[in-house]
Amino acid sequence: MPRRLDVTAILAVAVAALLLRLPASVILLVLSGPVVILVRGLHLHTRLHAPLLWSLHGTGLVCSLLAQADSPEKLLGINSAAIITGQLLLAVAALRTGAPRMALRWITSGLYAGLCGLYLLGVYEVVTGDKMLPRFYPDASSIDLVHSNRILATAIFPNYNDFSVALVFLAAVCVTRLFFGRGRSQLGLLVDAVILATSTVWIFAMGSRGALLALVMIVAVAALASVMALHPGLVRPVHVTAGAVLLAGGVGLLWTTPWLQDNSTKARVTILEQASAMMGEDPFRLLFGWGSYADYKVAANVDYPGQLMDTHNLLLEIVVSYGLPTLLVFLACWVFVIVRGLLQQRIDRDWRSLSMVVMASSLPLLGVVPSSLLRYHWPFLVMTACFIALAVWERDATDQRSLTPR
Repeated sequence: MPRRLDVTAILAVAVAALLLRLPASVILLVLSGPVVILVRGLHLHTRLHAPLLWSLHGTGLVCSLLAQADSPEKLLGINSAAIITGQLLLAVAALRTGAPRMALRWITSGLYAGLCGLYLLGVYEVVTGDKMLPRFYPDASSIDLVHSNRILATAIFPNYNDFSVALVFLAAVCVTRLFFGRGRSQLGLLVDAVILATSTVWIFAMGSRGALLALVMIVAVAALASVMALHPGLVRPVHVTAGAVLLAGGVGLLWTTPWLQDNSTKARVTILEQASAMMGEDPFRLLFGWGSYADYKVAANVDYPGQLMDTHNLLLEIVVSYGLPTLLVFLACWVFVIVRGLLQQRIDRDWRSLSMVVMASSLPLLGVVPSSLLRYHWPFLVMTACFIALAVWERDATDQRSLTPR
């Protein structure tokens, strides 16, 4: 008999639609979780534990609701509360319906499919010269620049820097599939190698410094994970500490060079200072944010009319959208994922699980590339997938220990 398609496949559709920014994709994400829960049933008593993930979603939801408590009518729109609710329901569908591995498989497949779709759109632009930017963003300031340079592509994004971020995420999947894609066909490996190579050249040619640094970082992290998997115990804490110190020193030196100290960097620092001043004058917003990025932009335009106030900083964007407590929980989640998933290798050594950890490692760096990273939903999606993978490994390891004779 042919295998029946499990209802969790809808998670792949929702995630791919979200990455491709299709109409009503946020609504589809919000609805996909309840559909899986209704069909498969809710399993409240489970050994799949992810307290930090629940804290992240819960804190973000509470803060975003409180941020818009003075304007209840806004709660009906696509705001921070709606987005975090979709992520929460996605996590519940994955961890509380009895099929976490299948859910992780579909979520990662949706991510990969969505990223490949963006890649192909960019290839179409370069090959044909038919640019997408005027169709999606006819008022974009970079239209003339994009038209004058064949290599610049934007796919469905308002800026080619944003497209560079998508290429870095796709490269993270491809390099992890090359390192950990056991049993894959030669054709599949060749496709991943071609995508990785072309993405690398493309990112370099488009000139996004943050994306280029993040690409180097994800290749290094994937290589480190591969070495640690092949030679357990070879990489010790002292090596990681030394590497972190060297990396911090290198970043510090790079920060002082003309390559980074230009008008773009100065503008980002000014935005950080001005947004911090806004929240310093209004502690309520520091605690709970504005409840949506659009509302933050409106407030910023009042205090700094006519000035560029897009955050260009993931950590700052989390604060203005969800408040400081949510940022603190997000950072705790990030550290947990890096320590458990990368350094301690408490995760399945397959490309689906490890590609999410590799992506997560680059989030703070990639967060300074686009004007807004949260609007593309990548940070919370990647973090959710990481915690699903970690929870599955921990459950299976516990089961294995219980079966081992003492």
